[in-house]
Amino acid sequence: MVIIITIFLQICFLGPLVLTVFNIANLFKKKKIKEDVIDILIFVFGILFSTILYGLLDFKDYNEPIYIGVDTGYHAPIASWSMPTVAVIIMLGTISYILIKVRKTELPPLIIVSAMSGIMICSAFMLILIIQISKHIDNESIYAFLIIFPLNYILCGIRGVIEEINYYKQKEKITKDITTKSLMHVIKC
Repeated sequence: MVIIITIFLQICFLGPLVLTVFNIANLFKKKKIKEDVIDILIFVFGILFSTILYGLLDFKDYNEPIYIGVDTGYHAPIASWSMPTVAVIIMLGTISYILIKVRKTELPPLIIVSAMSGIMICSAFMLILIIQISKHIDNESIYAFLIIFPLNYILCGIRGVIEEINYYKQKEKITKDITTKSLMHVIKC
């Protein structure tokens, strides 16, 4: 039983850190390291572990007072009545990222730009969440694990947007080359 608990704790604590290291490496490397698998693990386990950890921590809503020296908890980084909005922002960001990354067919440019905007909106929210949570890291290091998924989402979003921009630049270059060759052929004739 102790072995099972030890393995579970290693997965919960070391897993997110290892995924973050691979995510940072994939941001800078040309040849990605199992990018799709890492992205799926980041989104599935990141959202799951963050939700579980957020639920386990002793947060109080802003309308409840916290007494210094008596209460050990903190005010929640997100008020409970704002959770539906947060869920929609995270869903928007996740769907936008999936639209950018899973390009089975050519999507219209408006959809791509909308998806990139969704990623930027969710990334801005994640940055605000990181700032909100970071003030508690000095007192208890467990709060650092609440920052891992937002940080990984921002890194994935940056990578996705850069790849999409590079894809369209390459596509535009090929189109220009074909047009130039066609014009040169017409001029020669």
